[in-house]
Amino acid sequence: MRVAFNSEISSSGGDIFIQGQGGYNPGGTDGYGFFIAHNGSTVNTTSGAINITGIEGAGTNHFGIYLAPDSTLISAIGSVTMQANSMVFNAPAIINAPGPVDLRQYTLGVAIDIGTTSDVLGGPLSLSDAELNRINASFLFVGNGLSGDISVTVPITIDEGALLTSGEDIIFETTGVLSMSVRGMT
Repeated sequence: MRVAFNSEISSSGGDIFIQGQGGYNPGGTDGYGFFIAHNGSTVNTTSGAINITGIEGAGTNHFGIYLAPDSTLISAIGSVTMQANSMVFNAPAIINAPGPVDLRQYTLGVAIDIGTTSDVLGGPLSLSDAELNRINASFLFVGNGLSGDISVTVPITIDEGALLTSGEDIIFETTGVLSMSVRGMT
């Protein structure tokens, strides 16, 4: 699924559900599950939630969800849920929701690495401090009961409250690692 060149997916009457399956394109963007690029491109709902699932295609650097380094916006009046084994949120792209934002893996048991800047196709789902700072939300959920280990590998600052949920372990690999309004970890 590609949203580009000042394109818009919008709803004024309900939720938006997007599922993209990447193909094989060694030199282009067709391998991304969900790709949004170019100034002015948006996914927006004024009365509901946004749910995006991105499934990686074959090839090099084709991620499940990719927000290009343009002024793009994903905005919901409700919540935003993004599900993929790899996600890239480039500045100045923004994810904006007055409700919660939920980031989770696509495949059962895929681990999540909070802090790393290297994204690996197929996982672990890597979320850097800079990427998490692209999110404006009331609360941040990372993982679910089907996630593999969640590792926090470098110091991270998250302005909103956060909940880390894993079906395996939650591991803090360095000291002084987490600065956030933690309301709970399961």
